[in-house]
Amino acid sequence: MTELNIEAIESKLKALKSIGEIVGSMKALSAHSIRKAEGLLPHLRTYAENIEDSLAQILHYFPEAVRVDFEGEGQRACVVFTSEQGLCGVFNERIVNEAEGFLDEKTVGLILSGRKGIEEAESRGLPVILSLSSPVSVEAVDIKVMNLATELFTLYSQRYFQQLYLLFAYYRRRSDYLIIRQRVLPPPFKRILKRTKKKRAPLVYMAPEDILEDLMRQYLIVALYKAFIESLASENASRMLSMERASRNIDEKFAELSELYNYLRQEEITNETIEITSGFEAIRK
Repeated sequence: MTELNIEAIESKLKALKSIGEIVGSMKALSAHSIRKAEGLLPHLRTYAENIEDSLAQILHYFPEAVRVDFEGEGQRACVVFTSEQGLCGVFNERIVNEAEGFLDEKTVGLILSGRKGIEEAESRGLPVILSLSSPVSVEAVDIKVMNLATELFTLYSQRYFQQLYLLFAYYRRRSDYLIIRQRVLPPPFKRILKRTKKKRAPLVYMAPEDILEDLMRQYLIVALYKAFIESLASENASRMLSMERASRNIDEKFAELSELYNYLRQEEITNETIEITSGFEAIRK
């Protein structure tokens, strides 16, 4: 092993300081993204509940409007939400593990969102039927949701699959998330019907079938939007945890090198003092 000198240690300390500043910036960006997502999630969850309440009323008063099988028997597909960027620990591996466990003879394939998850799935040879980038900020979610919802509903209407699931990380709190799977097409009608509240039959000015189809579209849109935001918050929570670990490691290494630097510097000063003293003694003789 090459012996470290003062110059080498100074170089390493400078590099560690730079890396520490980068890690600090990433932590700050992740915290900012989490705060923005946390501000949206309660409203999205409430809106999703309102859509389910509306579906429950239509199903209760107009059961004949249902054109699809309640259980959605047949081929199925799954949208898997992963990260576009790295440095978030085992976040993507965990989600792809769950996606791999979802696969069976009825699954036509996976729809992968997020470059890192796509790379992981392809390295395992998983059947990916559609790949798309994942938004890296809350502001970028809107357009992604609308485009994806249109494409998915078209495939569903064309009977390319009869069931559509979403698999994503459900954000709970700082550095904590739960990977869940949610069926969105057809919506879980039997569960939703339990939300029915006794009230007068609603006045409708459209065919109940058209109302139900529009509500199903809205159900899909809000489910996708919520999944993207939940995933974004969870991804950044995982990244925060990774950056905090990296920050601790950097601090420990910095302290270790600083101690070694001080020791070598003191030794250098001592040697210089000895040389000066020896030279002075030689002159006196």
